[in-house]
Amino acid sequence: MTGDSMGAKLVHPIPPPPRGAMAALWEGWIPAWDRLAEDPRGIEWINEAGRYQEGPFYDESIALLLQRHPRIGRNVSSPATVHQVAEAIDGLSPSGFIFHMSRCGSTLVQNALRCLDGTLVPGEPDVLSSLLLASVPGPRPRGASAAAQAERDALLRSLVKVFGRRRTKRDRRLFIKFASLETVRLDVVRRLWPDVPWLFIYRDPVDVVVSNMARPSGWMDRPTPEQVKRYFGWGPRTVDAMTREEYCARAVSRFCEVAAGSADARAHLLNYEDIDLERMVGVMGAFGIHPTRAERARIEQSLRVYSKDPRGKRRFVADTALKRRIAGPAVHGAVRQWALPAYRLLNRHRRRIR
Repeated sequence: MTGDSMGAKLVHPIPPPPRGAMAALWEGWIPAWDRLAEDPRGIEWINEAGRYQEGPFYDESIALLLQRHPRIGRNVSSPATVHQVAEAIDGLSPSGFIFHMSRCGSTLVQNALRCLDGTLVPGEPDVLSSLLLASVPGPRPRGASAAAQAERDALLRSLVKVFGRRRTKRDRRLFIKFASLETVRLDVVRRLWPDVPWLFIYRDPVDVVVSNMARPSGWMDRPTPEQVKRYFGWGPRTVDAMTREEYCARAVSRFCEVAAGSADARAHLLNYEDIDLERMVGVMGAFGIHPTRAERARIEQSLRVYSKDPRGKRRFVADTALKRRIAGPAVHGAVRQWALPAYRLLNRHRRRIR
């Protein structure tokens, strides 16, 4: 397999070469999309050839790369090849996972982690999201679904290792930030990586609901009844009877409930209202990291810019007061009924970073 400058999709057709040759063969290739439901079946990669620049969101960085280089090499590999690549490369094990309830400062924390020397922090890769959301929660399934889940488990492990591929000799840490909806599959991540610490970031649900009313997250765009049942356990009649405010409040409450219920000795909980330089340093400490003076200075600077600006130029402007002003009775009522109890539970939790 070689990089295809014309952008054609190929399937790796030959037996795997020796480990060292395999790593060299796939140098510069990064996973982009889950094509397991398509023909050919597998994972699609792109050949970034040293041109990939990590931003707040992995898929946006991929889209920007394709926009700048539309004839970039692309390749669809089988799941078996993904495992072979993962075995061959020099890949980092995850240092930590980041979960969140949506619109709560998770990208701010991600950017602070990126200020640490030798730290990779891919943000919400869709290729991981699709596998994780398709996973079966709870105990391992049996029968035919067990084989499918075993394949997803193996692919998740291999892809996480691929995301940890060292690009330079200085790379020594890997954090992965998941999208808010993936919190409903937190138990799957804990099952696959039981010894890896994780952080859940949350915020006053009034602020979160207001933000999602203005700019809906993907899970707010009313997914199919099957997806809603799978993620939240609600039937079609229940969902049809909900206002958008109630739907949002109940969803973010579910994220908080899952985090609180999963919070063991490896868990750390962070309220957006507590985020400042010292709390960020505390987050690093929770992962066993002690920033240098230079890293602290970069972290402090990262708190002054808008977290989702990939250029890091736009100044941060606090929006809590504005959100509280524009939140109407429907938002306050839905939050009070559905989301406030879970939020208060997190605030009282012994795993909260204070």
